[in-house]
Amino acid sequence: MPTDLGRNAIFTPGGPSDGPPVGDAEREAIASLGGYTYQVAAAALAWLDLPDGARLYLEVAEDYATLAEQVLSAVQVKDTAGSGSVTLNSENVRDAVNAFVGLVASNPGRQIAFRYFTTSAIGTERKIEDRPGGQPGLAYWRKAAAGADVAPLRAILLSGNYSEAVHTFVGACDDTALRRDLLQKNSLGLRQARSRCRDHRAAGTTGRSRQGSLSIGGSRSTPTG
Repeated sequence: MPTDLGRNAIFTPGGPSDGPPVGDAEREAIASLGGYTYQVAAAALAWLDLPDGARLYLEVAEDYATLAEQVLSAVQVKDTAGSGSVTLNSENVRDAVNAFVGLVASNPGRQIAFRYFTTSAIGTERKIEDRPGGQPGLAYWRKAAAGADVAPLRAILLSGNYSEAVHTFVGACDDTALRRDLLQKNSLGLRQARSRCRDHRAAGTTGRSRQGSLSIGGSRSTPTG
């Protein structure tokens, strides 16, 4: 072992060949950390837009939710661009529909709205029979919410891809109710650009005084202004 190392030698930058340590790639959580960061950033942006007197809940009703005048708006945020596009057959999308139905059942007397934000593009289902009206499912969802025939979506929502709770909800709705109470209250596959942070900074909203409140995990409420 060399004996001429200086007192502070351990703090030297090392040689040019030094690289990062090598670990087990299967234990890395880079994608998970990226997803958590995106979720927190999206919740922070929602807080900036929070009306006075409203509440923002983190990890209570979905990733975050706002409650104002008995209107509960729940949001799932997924940074999934790296795993490809999303369709009505994507697990996260099916989970979002299931979650909406669960929130409606758990919050009587409140209006429920649900948004599923993703960095992924809308894709096309592999099987033709899984495409309502022969079109990409999420694209048709928006058309049906705006007035197109809901029957093709009803057939898919009643298929084995969705839970019994969804089957019960859909089966209890006529076409008008299905459009009003499910399709129009669920915004699925919305693209949320990361540049929205820059938009808020440019508008000077980061310095606003908030009169709402923030709750994490439903355990306590922290005044924010």
